[in-house]
Amino acid sequence: MSKRVSILGVGESGTGAALLAKSKGLEVLASDAGEIASGFKSELETHGIAFEEGGHSLDKILNSKVVVVSPGVPDSAFIVSKVRQAGIPLMSEIEFASRFCRGRIFGITGTNGKTTTTLLAHHILKQGGKSVTLAGNVGTSFARTLTKDPTDFYVVELSSFQLDHVHRFKPELGTILNITPDHLNRYEGSFIKYSQAKMKITQNMDEESYLIINGEDEGVQDQIGEIPEGINLYRISSTIPVSEGSFIQGNTINFQPWDLTLDYSKSSLFGNHNKINLSAAVIMALHCDVDSVAIEKAIKTFKNAPHRLEKVLEHNDSVFINDSKATNVDSTFFALEGIEERIVWIAGGLDKGNDYVPLLPFTDKIDSLLLLGEENEKFKKVFNGKIKNMKSFGSMEAVVEEAVKSSGKGKTVLFSPCCASFDMFRDYEDRGDQFKKALKKITGKK
Repeated sequence: MSKRVSILGVGESGTGAALLAKSKGLEVLASDAGEIASGFKSELETHGIAFEEGGHSLDKILNSKVVVVSPGVPDSAFIVSKVRQAGIPLMSEIEFASRFCRGRIFGITGTNGKTTTTLLAHHILKQGGKSVTLAGNVGTSFARTLTKDPTDFYVVELSSFQLDHVHRFKPELGTILNITPDHLNRYEGSFIKYSQAKMKITQNMDEESYLIINGEDEGVQDQIGEIPEGINLYRISSTIPVSEGSFIQGNTINFQPWDLTLDYSKSSLFGNHNKINLSAAVIMALHCDVDSVAIEKAIKTFKNAPHRLEKVLEHNDSVFINDSKATNVDSTFFALEGIEERIVWIAGGLDKGNDYVPLLPFTDKIDSLLLLGEENEKFKKVFNGKIKNMKSFGSMEAVVEEAVKSSGKGKTVLFSPCCASFDMFRDYEDRGDQFKKALKKITGKK
């Protein structure tokens, strides 16, 4: 067998893995069943990396020492089953990259909030003077970052897809924010299998490892028995004080054993759910001795990523919020929960088997439900008679125009789709960008 490393799927993760493998002197084949984006193709050509698109060369891939599978390639793919049958080691980009990492790895997973938590943890560590790299599902692949100058810390956002094929991956500090139903189509409709994928972050952790958990999330609690014995636990709680972790009381968050108290209202974040995210990020910073002054400054100056409860502008005495990243019920639940004003809610898109019933308690503060997308019959069925003004629209500009008309003093316009974006848009970022573009065009504001 050759010393070839074959990469399945050539997006950011696959390209990063290919670049890392090449930098280590390995023979590389990057293979994609579809078309490779021009930017990634150019990188591969520049670094002299062999690639193919529009299909996989089975003979070459099955003559590999290792096969790295990108998160976008499901286990059900024909090529994956063939690799398994051949007995060739199959691993994720995260697993592959971790074998070359000499820094301290802080891994963050959860159905919701992991991007905010990852960005905030990186921001606090950087403000605290630490040598730190941001990587993973947040944008730049873990593997790609390891082709650059090394740092002491790597803060890595981890999706369930990225954890599916980890074997020896062992973060020094892991975080599980929550586990709620999502991506079940990838896990044979099984919430248990999805939960088990999330829990793989802990499978190699031991008495030298630390794990931050949301002590009140039902999905996390259901998986407590899967956590290996001996791991040092930091708990986040809002019901009982904790000796190691954080205790949330209103806007006051107390951290022990560091004896630090923070005022959440002085942070740049919005909504009760972000108290959990902030707690996790601060615990990470305290774990590696960032001082309280730097932490307090960092949480005030932090700017979240676009499309996550992003305040776009104010118009007609209303605030307009872009929450296009909300592709599931839980995300939208947190958004609706955190708004105290009357709401003009824009939702809809590609349904992923969602159950919208948990959102019914918020109907008493929703003035209008403006639906955008191709599959909104389920919304209509659940909210019929519960929300007085409910309309459907065929374009972003049309729904935004109606939202502007419906806005007014004491109202918040919330674009929180609660669905995937692929029915009408390239991805949630494209959807959010089109929302902001239409809003600025219609209001005449920048």
